[in-house]
Amino acid sequence: MGQETFVTKVPKGSFKEVESRIATGPFEFRPVPHAVFSAKGDGVVATLYSSGKFVIQGPDPQAFLAKWTDFAGAPSAKKASKSGSGSNSAQEPIGEGDPLDLSLIHI
Repeated sequence: MGQETFVTKVPKGSFKEVESRIATGPFEFRPVPHAVFSAKGDGVVATLYSSGKFVIQGPDPQAFLAKWTDFAGAPSAKKASKSGSGSNSAQEPIGEGDPLDLSLIHI
């Protein structure tokens, strides 16, 4: 399976909750400009930017979201193939109840 990039928006009030959940896993945190955190491990690199943009890169970003965030009970988004275009899908929000703006893109 090739690398995929999944991008979503996280409400600012949920930044600490997302970071603390990921901090319980086998991740190496590193500084990234304009980011709240960037974590590498479990087959992905996940970066939450101060704008609220949450970027997950790896072979299966949806598996990462299901394992390390509140997305486990949400409908699954379509995965883009290497040559496919992105798709939009609504999912349950992390934390505060604000809907997330999700898009699946390939770089």
